[in-house]
Amino acid sequence: MGETGRSGGTRKPQTASRRVETPSPEGPRRTAFRRFTGGITEQEDALLSRPPASGPSTVPLRSDDAHYAFLGPVGEGAMGRVLLARDRRLLRRVAFKEMSEELVHQPELSSKFQLEALITAQLDHPNIVPVYALEGKNAYAMKLIQGRTLEALLEDWRAAARDPSRRADGIPLFGRIELFLEVCEAIWYAHSRGVIHRDLKPENIMVGTFGEVYVMDWGIARVFRSDVPDPVDLGGLQVADEGELILGTPGYMSPEQADGQNKALDGASDQYALGLVLFELLTLAHAVTGKAPLKIVMRHQDGEYEPLRHVAGHAIPREVAAICRKALAQDKRGRYPNVFELAEDLRRFLRNEPTLALPDGLSRRVQRVVGRHPVVAMGAVLMVVFASLFAGVTAVAATQVQLSRAEAREQRMSTLLTTVAHQTSLIDGQFLKYEGLLSLVAATATDALTAPGAPPTNEVHWLTDFDTPGTLPEQPVAKRYGMPISLDVPVFVAATPGESGLQDAAARLAGIRNHQLRALLRSHSEQAATYTPARAWRAIADVGVPVTWAYVGLESGLYDRFPGHGGLPADYDPRQAAWYALAKGKHGPNWGAPAVDASGSGLVLSCAQSLYDADERLLGVAGIDVSFDYLIESLLEAPEFAQVPGVTFALLDPAGQVAVSSARKGKRVETGNEGRTLRMQEFGVPEVVAAIRDKRSGHHLGWTTQGRELTVYNRMNATGWYYVVTGPADALLGFAD
Repeated sequence: MGETGRSGGTRKPQTASRRVETPSPEGPRRTAFRRFTGGITEQEDALLSRPPASGPSTVPLRSDDAHYAFLGPVGEGAMGRVLLARDRRLLRRVAFKEMSEELVHQPELSSKFQLEALITAQLDHPNIVPVYALEGKNAYAMKLIQGRTLEALLEDWRAAARDPSRRADGIPLFGRIELFLEVCEAIWYAHSRGVIHRDLKPENIMVGTFGEVYVMDWGIARVFRSDVPDPVDLGGLQVADEGELILGTPGYMSPEQADGQNKALDGASDQYALGLVLFELLTLAHAVTGKAPLKIVMRHQDGEYEPLRHVAGHAIPREVAAICRKALAQDKRGRYPNVFELAEDLRRFLRNEPTLALPDGLSRRVQRVVGRHPVVAMGAVLMVVFASLFAGVTAVAATQVQLSRAEAREQRMSTLLTTVAHQTSLIDGQFLKYEGLLSLVAATATDALTAPGAPPTNEVHWLTDFDTPGTLPEQPVAKRYGMPISLDVPVFVAATPGESGLQDAAARLAGIRNHQLRALLRSHSEQAATYTPARAWRAIADVGVPVTWAYVGLESGLYDRFPGHGGLPADYDPRQAAWYALAKGKHGPNWGAPAVDASGSGLVLSCAQSLYDADERLLGVAGIDVSFDYLIESLLEAPEFAQVPGVTFALLDPAGQVAVSSARKGKRVETGNEGRTLRMQEFGVPEVVAAIRDKRSGHHLGWTTQGRELTVYNRMNATGWYYVVTGPADALLGFAD
């Protein structure tokens, strides 16, 4: 699809969006893409001047009657066709639109056809084609427009712009904007009557022989408001519920329209489509491209469009480009309040006045004043020249000093951003490694549970064995855990002890103990997996490794936890745990919110993954816990900032909520909160949160009561989370000196 641009920064496709390819509980998402205008087009004048058609044709013409004589087809679409007809009573040519015979007996489509006629007939505006008469339920006559579609004109302009022998690309930019304003007038009028078009595109805009502009094909228009003065009256016509049917033309949809939000659509959706048409008028290129309609619709869902560049490299004024981007804001709250305001901002541009989309800076205001008062401006310029000559010598030295300082500051900022990006990459790699270790535990657990034949004779130790003194060999106290643990055996807990099959399942899971041990050791380093038992104990129990626990919970209520230890509730049910709910029914690793370790060893970050058998039946969930202390000490705190005072580090989820923060370093968890998931707080800088939700990386400079504060935020590709560094601006920028 080529390079992608959008308002507000670069953007990658979101995996959380509602995709048209994803089956819903009711079945696959439905689509109804528009392929033909169905409006009144006249490709050549020859059709108007030729005699009535004679002889058989592939699709027979409607028979002449007392009112109309039918001369020939003008166009044909999925719903029906448009015929050129002669009104015998008023002696004029008209366009006669009739529904296809095979669709007449489908009530839902028939009602849509009647709805189009009713709506178009009541929209009395110079830029909307008038309907003359409804001929039964499935045909109506309307004004015949002689001219060309805007799509055909754009093709001509595009070819001219790319031809090096021709300098012009059709009518000038100002003329194209004037044409677009007439379309805006028609749509603003329709919105004032409570109607949205939903299929605005160059193919549905006609430019007549004498420059008249018409908005055509209101076939999927909808009444979205009835509380306006003089609303469109449907006369009791029953409109079928569209549900989440995606209606419209790929390439010309708003994000909300492409997401099937039919009941929520309003004038802002039409405004977005107008922005796509304006994009083409400015660049002579399509705004949204793709190889397949569904892929194009997915790009619409994410608010993506191509870079705003003219096909022949012609300059596009910054003000009108900003107006186009504002109309194309993915969040409709970022668009203009209505289409009238969009048109007014374009008129401000045409009048050489400041626009709302791009307010004037000082230099631009000066340019406007000079353009309006050239004589006065010339006198002022001469005075400034003489004053500048006097002050120039002393200013040069000061300017050089300022430039040197600016260059040094820019270099420090570049060094800072590079350092944060490097640390982000390291953290990202570690999280990806943890996910791989979890997948290994999940795979071995699945293999053990689904292996054919009788379960192995592995030794199984239940919680009572750990809590009863003398039952097991003495378990030393581990410094990092604050309790006795065993690296020789895991501990098993059964939420419902009497359930059948628990002993067999436990015997199978007991065999993955070595894989759980290696997952803990490999989270420290690959070499650690080869440690002797004594050295492995020191690494896990005394020094500490990133992954502190590896566990499996089954749908039967059986819980396997490694390292083994006592002190768990006798009725502990893994199915009620937050980590179990996090992954149940999903595929792949899933990171959760911070939680208080059920064993009392502090805060952990859990990652969980569902287990399925060959028939995709859910067996249970496997999980690992990563120590908060390790994340803060070994990953978050970049060594380059070790001596910088007042700096904090954090990991934020894709919603901008703080998952891990160095501000919690050394803080203990209150007793009684074991097993509880903490409520994540939103990061304290709204501008950063907004950028993160928009999947952008960057930096933000703001002010606090302590002075200027700098925040640098980088996206982690593996998890979609963000690494964030915050601190005094001067201190962060000064670390590179």
